[in-house]
Amino acid sequence: MSTNGSAPAPDIVEQLHANMQSALAKTIAVEVQRHARSLADTTDEEWHALAKALAPFVRARVAEALAPLAKRIVELEAKVIDLTGELAKKVEYHRVWKAEVAYKPNNEVTFKGQLWFCEKPNSGAKPGTGNEWSLMHKRERL
Repeated sequence: MSTNGSAPAPDIVEQLHANMQSALAKTIAVEVQRHARSLADTTDEEWHALAKALAPFVRARVAEALAPLAKRIVELEAKVIDLTGELAKKVEYHRVWKAEVAYKPNNEVTFKGQLWFCEKPNSGAKPGTGNEWSLMHKRERL
């Protein structure tokens, strides 16, 4: 407020504001010049000290980023082991197909030189004649 109790004129406030901004900008420029150096002037010892100072921070951030991934890898590896074990238990190779044998899903047989996988329980259903069997490996012609 002015001496007569009224608010200062807007142009005076704007002038003060502009002067303060200019003074601040000049001060910052002087400080930047005072502290600025070319990267080329940085010594090997300073680079080493900087790297040494940053290493714990970088190491911690990398560890934080990798922790969930490492946990997920362990989970997936355990799942693969479980699935591999289940698959090994379930798949049963019966050698050459025989009409009198009762086959279950996950049984495998050889029929006419080809490997077949049992999809549905059956007895007497020849591989390749219905939907009980699926071809796993086709015989190679020589």
